[in-house]
Amino acid sequence: MDSLPVKTAVVGVGSLGQWHARVLAQTCPAARLVGVFDADAARAREIADRYHTRVLASLEEVAREAEAASVAVPTPIHFEVASFLLGCGLHLLVEKPLAATAEEADRLCQHARAHQRLLQVGHIERYNAALDALASFPEPPLAIEAVRLAPYPPPRPGLPPRGTEVSVVHDLMIHDLELALSLTQSPLESAEGWTACYLSPTADVAQARLRFANGTLATFWASRTGPDRVRLWRLYYPEAVVVLDLQTPSARIARCQGTTFVAEDIPLARRDALEAELYDFIAAIREGRNPTVPGESGVLALRAAEAVLNSAAQGRPLCPPVPF
Repeated sequence: MDSLPVKTAVVGVGSLGQWHARVLAQTCPAARLVGVFDADAARAREIADRYHTRVLASLEEVAREAEAASVAVPTPIHFEVASFLLGCGLHLLVEKPLAATAEEADRLCQHARAHQRLLQVGHIERYNAALDALASFPEPPLAIEAVRLAPYPPPRPGLPPRGTEVSVVHDLMIHDLELALSLTQSPLESAEGWTACYLSPTADVAQARLRFANGTLATFWASRTGPDRVRLWRLYYPEAVVVLDLQTPSARIARCQGTTFVAEDIPLARRDALEAELYDFIAAIREGRNPTVPGESGVLALRAAEAVLNSAAQGRPLCPPVPF
C-alpha cells in the first residue's frame, strides 16, 4: 500500500463541493488537496484561499495535477466531466446521482473499468451512524417506510435554485432508494410513483411504493417544499420495529415481547458521514479495493428512480401516505 498522500482535487466547489474541499484539506491525512476547479473563477478563488490550496484553471489542469478528484458539479454535466477525468486516469468520487440517467451512469462504470480506475458515488447516507443500529438484524426488513423533506433551495443570481435541475426523486428520494437496495440486496421488482411540480419545472414532491424481489415492500415520501428538514426511516422486522432519524442521527428499537412492544434507544458512535465517505474513497484508492458505494450502486439507484418517474408519468393513483 502506498504511504504517500493521494493527490486530490475538487471539481465544483458550490454548496456541496466546498465541504469536500474542507475535509480533504483539513481532516484527511491520507489525502493532499492540490487544488480546486469551478466554472465560477471567483468562487474557486474563495474556496482555494479558505483552504490554502490552488485554483486549477481547467479540467486539463486537474488531470495533470491530481490522482483523484471529488466531482460536485451540477447533475446534467456529471457524465461529461467524469468521462473526461476517468479518461485521463483519475479515480473519482462523483456526487449523487451518479449521472443524469441510468444509461449514462452505466457508461461511466464501463469507462472506469476500461481505465482500471475507482469510481465511487456520493450516497452519503450509507455512512450514517444511525444505520449501525441495524447490525443486529442480518436479514432484510419485511417493510420500509421513509420520509425525506427539505426546504426549497434558496435562489441564485442567474441560476435556478440548486438541485432543481432534476426531480425530487433524483435529488432527495434517491438516497432512500439506494439505501433500500443496499439493505435488501435484492432487485427491484415493481415501482409505483406519483409526483407534483409546485415551484420548479421538475417534480418537487413525490411518493413511491416499491416491491423488491425478496418480498420487502417500501413506501417513500419526498418533498423539497416544506419548512423543515426531515430524514425518518421505519423498518419492520418479524419481531421488532426500528425507527431511524438520519438527521440527528438517532435510533430506537421496539421489540415484541408477548403482546406488547418494549422500546429502547440505541447508543450510536459519533461520526461525520462526509468524512467517513471521503476517508473510504481515499482508503479504497490506497488499498486497491472497491469503496463501500461503487458506481454500480449509483446505476441501480438511478434505475429505481427512473422506474418511479416512469410510473408517475402514467398517472397511476397516489400511494397511501407514510404514517409518521
